[in-house]
Amino acid sequence: MLIFFFLIPQVHAIEVNLSKSEVGQAIGWGEREEGSRILRKYKFRCSTSINEYGYLVTKYVDLALAAGEAKEKGGKLSEGEQKAILAKKDFLIEIHTVGDRIDFAREYSLVIITSRSIRGRRELGVVAPTKTESDSLGKPRETWPNSPGYEAVVKGFFPYEKIKPKEKIIVILIRGRWEEERELRFEVDLSRYK
Repeated sequence: MLIFFFLIPQVHAIEVNLSKSEVGQAIGWGEREEGSRILRKYKFRCSTSINEYGYLVTKYVDLALAAGEAKEKGGKLSEGEQKAILAKKDFLIEIHTVGDRIDFAREYSLVIITSRSIRGRRELGVVAPTKTESDSLGKPRETWPNSPGYEAVVKGFFPYEKIKPKEKIIVILIRGRWEEERELRFEVDLSRYK
């Protein structure tokens, strides 16, 4: 008798409306694991740069991180805190980027490109963030004073309603006008995340 084993990748999709069970799973995960380990599972990289990477923070991840933070402080995530996270209309994309000047990321922003098949044709869409934040001053890296010497974080909050939960998106980091390479692209398969 032959027995075959097939490895089937876990398929998820970013969830807009979490069930009670999923809320419990996220909180349990946050109480068991350190925040940096949770974020590592939601990390994605830029295909053209070894220094730039990002994180996708959905409601599921937000609950886990908040539960872990509450546990570290000796408490539990309250019902009100859970409801506040579950009521969020946006998910967060956080990009860690590098540059040569301390204020390099001041003008950086993010957009998402989607690709959908409509009546047999591929159509591209642009999703703008509802809010963007970036570090006005970068932090020196271990490589400082060598180039690139500074690291900064650029955050974009994107509406769940503009994204299909299982689609592949391209996150574009738009750099300042003085940069040689004006944009960096990050391909993100949302079906890999919850």
